[in-house]
Amino acid sequence: MPTALPSAPRPALLSSVRGLLVALACAIGGPLFVFSLISLRDAYDTADERQRTDLLSRAQAAAATLDMQFQNAFATLRVLAASRALQSGDLDAFDHEMRDAAAALDGPLINLVSADGETVLTTFWAPGDRHLGVRASAFVLNALAQNRTAISDLVIGSQTRRAQVGVVLPVPDPQTGKPRWMLSLYLPLGLLAGDLEALHLPPDWLASILDSQGRSVARRVDADTYRGRSVPADLLQAINEQPVGIMGGDHVAMDGRQMTTAYARAPESGYVVTIGIPSAVLAQPLKEKLREAGLIGGVLLALSIVLALLLSRRIIRGLDEVAAHPSAPRRTGLVEIDRLGTALAEAERERGRAAEEFRTLADTLPGWMFVADEDGRNVFVNQTFAEQVGRTAESLMGTGWLDVIHPDDRAGAAASWRVATLAGTDYVAEYRARMRDGTHRWFLCRGRPVKTSTGMPIRWFGVAVDIQDRKSAEAALREAEQRLRALNLDLETRVEREAAAREAAMARAAHGERMQALGQLAGGIAHDFNNVLQAVQGGAALIRQRVGDPPSIERLARMVEDAAIRGATVTRRLLSFARRGELRAEPVDLARLLQEMQEVLAPALGAQIRLHIDAPDGLPPALVDKGQVETVLVNLATNARDAMPEGGDLTLSLAHDVIAPEAATSELGPGQYLRLTVADTGHGMDPATRARALEPFFTTKPQGKGTGLGLSMAKGFAEQSGGALALSSTPACGTTVELWLPQAGTEPAASPQTDRPLPIPASRRRVLLVDDEAIVLETLATGLSDLGFAVAVAANGAEALALIESGEPLDALVTDLTMPGMSGLALIREAQDRRPNLPAILLTGYATDAAQFLVGGAVAGRFSLLRKPVLATELVERLETMMGLPPAAGQGAGAFGIPRGTPQVAADPS
Repeated sequence: MPTALPSAPRPALLSSVRGLLVALACAIGGPLFVFSLISLRDAYDTADERQRTDLLSRAQAAAATLDMQFQNAFATLRVLAASRALQSGDLDAFDHEMRDAAAALDGPLINLVSADGETVLTTFWAPGDRHLGVRASAFVLNALAQNRTAISDLVIGSQTRRAQVGVVLPVPDPQTGKPRWMLSLYLPLGLLAGDLEALHLPPDWLASILDSQGRSVARRVDADTYRGRSVPADLLQAINEQPVGIMGGDHVAMDGRQMTTAYARAPESGYVVTIGIPSAVLAQPLKEKLREAGLIGGVLLALSIVLALLLSRRIIRGLDEVAAHPSAPRRTGLVEIDRLGTALAEAERERGRAAEEFRTLADTLPGWMFVADEDGRNVFVNQTFAEQVGRTAESLMGTGWLDVIHPDDRAGAAASWRVATLAGTDYVAEYRARMRDGTHRWFLCRGRPVKTSTGMPIRWFGVAVDIQDRKSAEAALREAEQRLRALNLDLETRVEREAAAREAAMARAAHGERMQALGQLAGGIAHDFNNVLQAVQGGAALIRQRVGDPPSIERLARMVEDAAIRGATVTRRLLSFARRGELRAEPVDLARLLQEMQEVLAPALGAQIRLHIDAPDGLPPALVDKGQVETVLVNLATNARDAMPEGGDLTLSLAHDVIAPEAATSELGPGQYLRLTVADTGHGMDPATRARALEPFFTTKPQGKGTGLGLSMAKGFAEQSGGALALSSTPACGTTVELWLPQAGTEPAASPQTDRPLPIPASRRRVLLVDDEAIVLETLATGLSDLGFAVAVAANGAEALALIESGEPLDALVTDLTMPGMSGLALIREAQDRRPNLPAILLTGYATDAAQFLVGGAVAGRFSLLRKPVLATELVERLETMMGLPPAAGQGAGAFGIPRGTPQVAADPS
């Protein structure tokens, strides 16, 4: 059976009405009481501000008076400094003048100190006394050393052994202007204390004088006890931050009392005057006024409350009648309460009808319904709930509904309900409940609180609906998803195996292509170098056979030299392909370069090839190696000529190109470039040939007609310069090669021949040559000697340093990089430490060294770099250039106008 809704608890009308009337009395009397307190506080704040201003004014006046004391002391010393007796050296007469001045100033201590820091006269000694070897105080000696006037902090006199403060004045020598004498005057501390007494402060006020370091010098009370002690840290910090100010009532003075302290720093002397009022004294007037106002206000408020209670008794009796008979109220004689009783009776009858309608509606619902109190305990459940679980409605009241929840879900459902009731939030939970037949079914329960205007829950209403069918469908869906996931996993495994097999096949194909390219590279290198070695070996054998035939020897020597140059050219082109060649990047006007190259290329191309140059004026320069650009153009033009045996057109064009960040690729980054295009109308390339055209030593020309390095070298040069190369070709339509070269930030460099420095005369050209290879050492030494240099040789770094330390006259140092023991770099550093600005040239056969030096700045003096093989004439040209420049200083330009620490790299002749 359904359970009746309990009647609402009777409201506590009596206490509410009484409280309301008391609150009314407080509302009338309370503001008046608070207003009186605020008025008292404002009056106190005004008086407090006036007193603080007066306190600060007194401190500033006392600080000014303190400065006057020091000014008077300086005035006395200036009068003494002008004494005729002192100027003439009559110290006895000057002793009398010092004592007269001290007596006139109430007995300060006056000293006369000589220029060597010894005390000559002092009023502390008896008249006529002289003591030798008495040093002046550190304060006086410091002022003497700086030749300046000074005011001391609190010091202990070296002779008097008393605390004192003083001033010092130098007396200059008229001839030299340096101090001849030092006059010092120490003020009696009692004189400073008298300034504090002159303030006429109340007895419980505190006043003190502090030196520039915040130590107590004079004090109105307990001066001897606190003399020399520093003021509290908070006050000292405030003084250092602001010369004039006031510390609040929470400041604790040296004697432990809470004070409101005004302070002022004297502008001339740096001393500080503080005046403090005990916080208790400052707040005493306000406390007395507040106590008086509180007593009067409390009495008036109590009378108002008593009157309100008396007036409420009649109202309370009427309300009691209404509360005792809510359905049939009696007449009380109070119109408002009688009207309230009638309204309550009507409301009670309406509440009964509404409760009956609510029970009927709840029992007809197919789902469960419940009502709970503010603590979350059931006070009503509908008949459907009780019938479906096979329980009585009474057994489901309170927390009895938890007994029908499945044991695995019970703790979670209870915890969620407890959290919702404590927080006043909606309740949502899913759980299984035991039905009448013993089975369990899933239910979705939702509950919502009814809240007061303050947000406090007073009732809970909720429903629970059967969701067993939805749960069964979800379980079936999960099972289907698991089967699908297993199928997907099997499919992914098969795809991964297939992808791995494809990647392995691609890797094998790429490896085969790399092995084929490597075979071509090795074969090309062996072929070219065998030719070079054949020429060198054959030429050397013929020279030995024809010793008596100078013309033949000269011709054969040139042949050997040409073969060596061809070998160096092959290595340089290979290094350019591998991005390991050295580039001398400089701003180059490519438009002008193309015009100059036209004169060189036209005869070489032949009459059947028409050469066109398209280079607009006004294009910015490119940052490239000019010699490498020329080499690339020659190689590409030669390739184009060979591709047009019947003749055709060759076009060299130049344009400015800007690569935006979104258009950049892994080969070409964003920036500004010059695009150099070489296009021909030859027979072109098929896709297979085009795919391999950039490989080293790949060529379609007949054997002996090409090395296959032209395009690969051009690509290596473009990438090493910071750009890129693109190749496009169509059979029977021609080939186009595009090079993107970085734009330079400056104008093209002037020709170096116009300002080449004059060489040093031959009589001063003395060179130290160092190399661990005897053949190289002998060859270069002989070449330098033949060209007019005086050469000293050393086989290693230790021998070279021994020659340098022996005083051997030298104008330059030439050394190999790699030597046993000490490297060429270490030798140059040691040599330039011993002989600063000694020009040095480093010879190396390694390609990577130059790049490493440029990055690392390994040497910081006048320094240049040449790569082997090098001719004696090339070495002489570099030596004359370096020795013709003046030594660089500091971080200026080096021997070639480049920043110090940056080596000059030789141009690649290829």
